[in-house]
Amino acid sequence: MKTSYLAKFFFTIFILFSCINVKFYAQSYDDKNFNEALNYLIKANYDSSILILDEIIINEPNNLLANSFKAYIYCEMDKYDTALSLIDKTLSFYPENILPLSFKVKVLDAMDDSIYENDIKNLLAKIYSISPVTYWDFVGKGYAYFLDGNYKLAIKHYNNAIKINSSNPFTYYFNGISYRNINNYKSAKENFNKSIEIFPNSVLAYYNRAITYDYEDKYSEAMDDLQKAIEINPQFADAYNRLGDIYKELDDNNNAIKYYTKAIELNPNKPYYYLNRATTFYDDDNTPAALEDLNKILEIKPDYKVAYYFRASIYLDNEDYENALKDYNAAIETNPNAYLHNHRGLVYLNLKGYNSAIIDFTKAIELSPDFKSAYFNRGYSYRMLKQFDLAINDMNMAIKLGPDNENAYNIRGVCYYNLEKFDLAIKDFSKAIKINPNYSSAYLNRGMAYYYTNKYEKALQDLTQAIKLDPQYLEAYYNRGTILNAMEQYILAINDFNKVIELDPNDVDGYFMRAITYKNSKDYSNAIKDFTKCIDMDSTAAYIYYHRAIAYRFSKDFDNALSDLNKAIDLYPDYYLAYNMLGNIYFDQEQYDNALKYYQKAIELNPDYVVAYYNVANIYYEQGNYSAAKNYYNKIVILDPNGPYGKYAINVLNNLKNMGY
Repeated sequence: MKTSYLAKFFFTIFILFSCINVKFYAQSYDDKNFNEALNYLIKANYDSSILILDEIIINEPNNLLANSFKAYIYCEMDKYDTALSLIDKTLSFYPENILPLSFKVKVLDAMDDSIYENDIKNLLAKIYSISPVTYWDFVGKGYAYFLDGNYKLAIKHYNNAIKINSSNPFTYYFNGISYRNINNYKSAKENFNKSIEIFPNSVLAYYNRAITYDYEDKYSEAMDDLQKAIEINPQFADAYNRLGDIYKELDDNNNAIKYYTKAIELNPNKPYYYLNRATTFYDDDNTPAALEDLNKILEIKPDYKVAYYFRASIYLDNEDYENALKDYNAAIETNPNAYLHNHRGLVYLNLKGYNSAIIDFTKAIELSPDFKSAYFNRGYSYRMLKQFDLAINDMNMAIKLGPDNENAYNIRGVCYYNLEKFDLAIKDFSKAIKINPNYSSAYLNRGMAYYYTNKYEKALQDLTQAIKLDPQYLEAYYNRGTILNAMEQYILAINDFNKVIELDPNDVDGYFMRAITYKNSKDYSNAIKDFTKCIDMDSTAAYIYYHRAIAYRFSKDFDNALSDLNKAIDLYPDYYLAYNMLGNIYFDQEQYDNALKYYQKAIELNPDYVVAYYNVANIYYEQGNYSAAKNYYNKIVILDPNGPYGKYAINVLNNLKNMGY
């Protein structure tokens, strides 16, 4: 039910102005003083207006209009407690009067309509139950409808007031605001024009006519009206603020900041001036200045929720997740809603607190069941926890609510990919690409799905397209290089890994895969150099020592190979592959007993490791220990009945059978 405070305020002024010619509750006024107070109100000079109203109240303590408008002005100055005290005092004199009742609605609304929601509803019900009779009754009831967002009924009551007194400029002024709020800009301007015709120095009519021109994208006319308002009242901060808004709409941030700053100089206690300047600073990538303004807002008004929202979003955008979390916590404490829970969930997600993120996304969905972003974010969190089925369910909902969400298709495809449902994954990646033909990540993912379904050419085509769309896409070069290596296209693979290293010289995986490719192409010298580079970058990775040992082995450098394997085992004592490789090196040197010892250790660590059984079986076979060999070949058949080792073992067992064993 929030509406323009200025609009509500000047509606009030209209009431006061018309009071000059009407005797209400048999009150008498000093017309000269009252007119002077009205003039200051019209020019938004609140302090001077209050001084004159105080003089009236001294002479007549129960004066309805003087007390009511003084409360209204304090509300405009954000002095809500004082305003509420004054309006309650006025209502103690006139408990059934529509005007102060409507003013109290304004004060409670300005304070916090979520806290006073029931009080506001009761006040409005009371106002609506009173039938208007006098000019002020129609004005007050029209204002109540205005505050309640029922602009058509507000217009009806203002028009009835005009029939009683057609010479009051504020009636037309408030009518103009109501017409503007129903997007009837023509009638709005006609009413503002009439207000200015009656009272040429009506700052607020110029100001609101400018807003109407702004809504029509008539920026030149809007700026002319604002300059006229400033000419009449150079201290009118809202006019400078609105000029800032227009310049911002015109992408002239320098002038926008200039006018916001002037508004702040004139009234340094208006939070939304700082908020406007903060958003402009942030648009200009001046994050420190934006944060400084937001901090100032919270210094002025510690419960200003929007400042917490915006500051938290800045922290989130700049990956300052701890401070973002603090601000979202503060905002949710005072005003929990789906938007805030969703954004706090994003903070938890970036902090890898996936379970906490899921709690927030779930709360966002409870508060707003069609919140497609919350479904997507929760699904993404489930995906990171490898709860792929739950992730797929949420992506289904995200797609149902937003059928053109290419990211939801892509993430659902990733989930299917991880579940090895490659056909479904390819279907989803293809849908994402259809929605967004420039979606490089979807091409990469589809390429890898094609790879795992043995469609290597299609895989290479997709990865190449991903690189074409994003020439700096490191992961695409890496995966294409991996596929080329598997296809034994080593030169092309090495070129891709060279690019990975060029893009990120600290990428250990790039050096590692280039080393693997060199090793596979039997360029052991370069393989050893790259593995050594990897160890320089990460000396705690057992698998790197293991692979360098293999390169040393094929280079016949058995001492270094043994040293690397022992280092790998020191780092990872259960590294059965390293034990098996130790057996291979001793086998190469015809030290069969040592070889058997290490093969047996590999089997002890992994009883299902068929390669170690194969190695042991072959040694026993070559040594003529056919009985022992037969036991191991039988085990191989059990472990790999349809694989190459199993088929080999079956042939050997048949030969042994033919030999009588």
